Amino acid sequence: MELGRARADLEGEDWDEAERRLLALAQAHPEELDIGFALQDLRLAQVARGLPPAGLDREGDGGSAAVPLGADPKVLALERAAQPDGLVESGAQDVVARLYAEQLHSSPSVPNLVLAARVQRDPAQALAWLGQALSLDPTCAWAHYGRAHALLRMRDQYRWRNSREALELALEIDPTHLHARRLEAWMLAQEGAGEPAAWAIERWLIATEFDPRVRHEHRVAARLDLARVWLALGATELALRELETLEGEPIGRARRLLLLAVARTEKEDIDGALQAVRQASLIRGVGVLPFVQEALLREHWLQDREGSLALWKNI
Repeated sequence: MELGRARADLEGEDWDEAERRLLALAQAHPEELDIGFALQDLRLAQVARGLPPAGLDREGDGGSAAVPLGADPKVLALERAAQPDGLVESGAQDVVARLYAEQLHSSPSVPNLVLAARVQRDPAQALAWLGQALSLDPTCAWAHYGRAHALLRMRDQYRWRNSREALELALEIDPTHLHARRLEAWMLAQEGAGEPAAWAIERWLIATEFDPRVRHEHRVAARLDLARVWLALGATELALRELETLEGEPIGRARRLLLLAVARTEKEDIDGALQAVRQASLIRGVGVLPFVQEALLREHWLQDREGSLALWKNI
């Protein structure tokens, strides 16, 4: 399948080949939003690395002056994996958002409204565009899914309830919508829904195992969500199995190690837990959580109050 080859090129950072395949697919299937999302992902990756986005003249300005040159691809991947829809919150998104806003202005359509909303930082603007899409096509599951995603970003006390309602409409229209099912599973996990969350994530992982529409990093993030749910349910062995099979995976590595530390603590493997948090502490941009975990391990399991206090003082 050509989309699968394009996705493999994209994940392998073969930008030229991914661009060639995706531009051809987009031209042949302009209404197909799975292809549109993949092309959008390519453009985000290109711009983040200082390249003009696909479809623009590489000798022209292409908006490249606004690109955050020198961005670390691993850091960007971690940022993507932390979000349900995987978008990078960076200068790259601003550049690509302008590109899609211009495309929408020159060629208004339901697919272009959905694509422009997906990369729009301002959730109110995204919702306005998605509202326009639904006024044109009330049965567009993609637009309902986009609304669910955008509503979560609103500063509103009812955003989760509103998002669930939009998501229910998307799934009522298309029960097989992979992106909507992923958001559903993510929301259940975030809400501590226990077994229903685990079942939803497992079903999604099984359904998408060989699906070229789904990015590898999204599957990694879902597996980490599943491990966290298993830990919350007390199913430590299931969590360990999920985490250990991800050993060596660079995407989500810090999160995996921190969850692994929790799982090993539950098994009373304190040396293993300490090893995991120390590995996590060496990862760029990880924050203070590994040091907090180590301080707690030292205080409550090793009775090393001095070592624990020293860590707390440096946090």
